[in-house]
Amino acid sequence: MQAFMCATQVYEAQTQEETWSRLREAQRILVRELGALAETWQPSGLSSLACQALLAVEAQGRLNVSQLAEVLVIEMSTASRTVKALLDAGLLTSAAATGDDTRTRFVRVSDSGRQTLAELHARADAQLASVFAEQDVTALRTVRDGLEHYARLLYRHRLRDAFSIDPLAPDEGLAMASVVRSVLAEIHAAGPGTAYHDAELSDLHAAYAGKRKRFFVVRRGGRIVGGGGLAPLKGSQRGTCALRKLTLLPEARGLGLGRRLLRHLLIEAQGLGFKRAYVETFERTQVARLLYLSEGFELLPQPEGSRGHAACDCWLARPLAAAPKGAR
Repeated sequence: MQAFMCATQVYEAQTQEETWSRLREAQRILVRELGALAETWQPSGLSSLACQALLAVEAQGRLNVSQLAEVLVIEMSTASRTVKALLDAGLLTSAAATGDDTRTRFVRVSDSGRQTLAELHARADAQLASVFAEQDVTALRTVRDGLEHYARLLYRHRLRDAFSIDPLAPDEGLAMASVVRSVLAEIHAAGPGTAYHDAELSDLHAAYAGKRKRFFVVRRGGRIVGGGGLAPLKGSQRGTCALRKLTLLPEARGLGLGRRLLRHLLIEAQGLGFKRAYVETFERTQVARLLYLSEGFELLPQPEGSRGHAACDCWLARPLAAAPKGAR
């Protein structure tokens, strides 16, 4: 049996490496075939970056240099030079006259810019029509959906890297408490019987300073935008921990950070010797409930322990005998 498992692991490792290799090569071929390495895109005669800037402004309606740099994932100085060149070429026009500094003013696509964009779109459409001339609609939709999905994954991954998960510092308790109360108020859960009124919110760091307690915060640029903790579940079977106050502000949602934080807490719980994890939430918070279910939690018919959160109407638990999926 052990030999079979080892052989399976080797096969899976080889299969994954082959998958990564093929994906890497496919990325490189796409870059080359789409002309992203060329100095100019014909027939407009513009650089690839200038074309991407035009397309970005067209898609958004108007942008300033800071916003353009964020959209194109480039340095501010590069975005500023690109905008100036497009303004000088008459392809962009100032949307609001606030001075000569292109970094602080919005720009729009000019009439001349729209003509150039129409040329670019026509060229791209002709290329697509030629590439897919012998393919049916199903093949076209498969490629479209796959590329859109991959683009979303890349975007989410880039944004997610701006966040970190760290232990709660002694002077961050009130800031984290403010996040918890903000999120609970947002979901209309600030009434009696909710975590909104927990006494531990007055000093979260002290509340989670015990040997088998942990609290982590999600940070972006030094600012707390979420967090969550774990501690033994009072009044329940030995070896069960409660996951507490798992919250994220709106700006940190939709990037997979909730799953990342949850897995981080589950691994910490295992390291502290817990055999089971318990969590309470609300039936109406479907995103949170589905996240827990997808990570191995199962719904319980009634609450456990003495948490004091009578308003919660959804209770879940999962064993920790097996390692949680993924890693921190």
